[in-house]
Amino acid sequence: MPEQVDAPIVPGSKIMRVRDVLNPETGELQRSLMTLKVEGQAKLVSDEYEFAVDDGNAARQMLTALGWQEVVTVDKVRLESKTEDYTICIDEVAGLGLFIELEVLTEDSADVKNIQQQMCNFLKNLDIDGKLCHIFSDASLRNLLSSRLFGVYLTLL
Repeated sequence: MPEQVDAPIVPGSKIMRVRDVLNPETGELQRSLMTLKVEGQAKLVSDEYEFAVDDGNAARQMLTALGWQEVVTVDKVRLESKTEDYTICIDEVAGLGLFIELEVLTEDSADVKNIQQQMCNFLKNLDIDGKLCHIFSDASLRNLLSSRLFGVYLTLL
């Protein structure tokens, strides 16, 4: 049973997502979150705005009424932890397999390539070897659903 069900809605370089967070034991809805991700100047760099909504279904209906379209639903179980530098998410994505996502908050002027290299080195030091998936848009994620791979999804916020 998925712990999180994401239904991102994508027009261009902005992603609007409504996430339902479920109790992993009972499957009952715990909360719904609405998120807007705006793609930055470099791959895997985005500004993110997130807030709780009382009714995830009503939020999805509102977005549809505004002309947004749901393009993919992602069912996943997520384990999350933090280090001094990163938020680490290990996701088991239905139909895709295991992914590791690292997130870090940075200033707009940060050296993105250097930070991404530091993230890769961090994972290598943990003996984690995988393929870097340059996925920002959920349309790209939808294309991956036809193949299984172990990936490392590095994001900068």
